[in-house]
Amino acid sequence: MEDEVLHHRGATATPHKEAPPCGARTRKKPRRFHETLLPDVPPSKWTDLGGLPRRGEEEEEEEEEPLAAKPTKKKAKRHIVAMERCGNETISRLLGGHASLRSSELLGSVRRLTLRAMPTLEEKHVDFVLAEPGVATFVAHSREAGTVACLSLRRAASSLFQISFVAVDPRWRRRRLGTRLVDRAIRHARQYRVLYVAAYADHAALDFFQARGFTPAHDLSSSLLGTLDHYTDSTLVVKPTAQHPRAPPP
Repeated sequence: MEDEVLHHRGATATPHKEAPPCGARTRKKPRRFHETLLPDVPPSKWTDLGGLPRRGEEEEEEEEEPLAAKPTKKKAKRHIVAMERCGNETISRLLGGHASLRSSELLGSVRRLTLRAMPTLEEKHVDFVLAEPGVATFVAHSREAGTVACLSLRRAASSLFQISFVAVDPRWRRRRLGTRLVDRAIRHARQYRVLYVAAYADHAALDFFQARGFTPAHDLSSSLLGTLDHYTDSTLVVKPTAQHPRAPPP
């Protein structure tokens, strides 16, 4: 009787499927490759082209693992950089504050030249300037004579750089080495968008700085004066880095 009801008028019966237990995940149906996606070659060569399965074979879907991001390394600044050539001399830049420079022969020669050419400077002050982080020291040197001139430039404020000292070997004077170092310091400040470069010039160096565009800084604000290293028996001079200077810094 039951069979007659099931087969009445062509009806077909579907077997009963048991429901999966609570919390169990049903397995995904395997993905079949459609015949139109397979290359139009004999079936014996399907496995040799890109690893495609043979006709009728099934391949389960696999989740692609995300590619791990490669760690990006921040490019470190080099402590010693050769900047340009001046005749037979090379101008290099030293960045202060790096432990590797403490034993640098080039930095040691800068220290000795500065103390010899400027005996009024205290030794501990020269050491402090050369070791201060962010100080750029430009050095003119050659293979034959070693270090012949140097200039140290420190950031006093966001709009003001200060030349701490300029030293030239007495045997190498009258060769425009000091002028080239000052010009290099001005270009360095312009590169960092600093508006002014200041320096304390003693009586012997005042004409040198004024001939290169520096003028006495009478209107410098007290806030900027507090950021400078002060030197006795010297005149504070300043030079704008732009070709069309603005008003003096407030």
